[in-house]
Amino acid sequence: MPAWAPFVYTPSGAPALDRALIAPDPTRPYVETALVRVDLRAAQLHLVAGTQEPQSDIRAARPGSIPAADQRAGYLLAAFNGGFKAANGAFGMGVGKTTLLPPLDGLATLAIYRDGSVRLGVWGSDMQATPDMVAFRQNCPLLLDHGELTSDATSDDPALWGKTVKNKIATWRSGLGLSADGRFLYYAAGDGLTVPALAQALADAGADRAMQLDINSWWTRFVTYAPGAGGRLAAQKLLADMIGDTRQFLAPDQRDFFYLTAR
Repeated sequence: MPAWAPFVYTPSGAPALDRALIAPDPTRPYVETALVRVDLRAAQLHLVAGTQEPQSDIRAARPGSIPAADQRAGYLLAAFNGGFKAANGAFGMGVGKTTLLPPLDGLATLAIYRDGSVRLGVWGSDMQATPDMVAFRQNCPLLLDHGELTSDATSDDPALWGKTVKNKIATWRSGLGLSADGRFLYYAAGDGLTVPALAQALADAGADRAMQLDINSWWTRFVTYAPGAGGRLAAQKLLADMIGDTRQFLAPDQRDFFYLTAR
């Protein structure tokens, strides 16, 4: 089981994010996965559309960055990558009153609600559009169902899980999971991960339901923020070899992403 250690705190000093490293694949014990456990009692999840992705015919303001009002030291906690480009599945996404791509039945979906709660499940059976849903993002089938790997998760079929660089099954992958009681959100990422290994990492973390996010080294990103000198934000990558600038989510980004603020 992961050895969790707190590393991001709210202004009141409450731990909001814990982290751990695990090796979820017993056949390749040298491959490590970074885990982040988010206490949703202390942190609020948000979703931002990129300036270009997901591509949509719907016209809407898309600044592609964390709102300036939320870029406050101590209040902004972290940000991380979203899902695939529209060309790689046209997975549904909506933010606020704007549905950029319509949700598709049978796909893993993370939804955020007006009261700050988060749900993760299958669109059409576990959830559907409701007036109190303020954002949703789909990406691929479900990885975990009631803490167990789904039949899809045991396959590395790129038709289900996306094309990888040079067709390597083991690549940079990221995913999200949610505890059964909805209190903890889990993020997992690492290099050299197969789909089953990603799913197992999220199961080991404590997730009840889980989904894959983006893959490949260019798009797997997680940054934390802390108060720095002069009241500025001090940004740090979760893993040193993650590509991208640490301030990438503070300026316009082409891709969609999530961010976390203190409650």
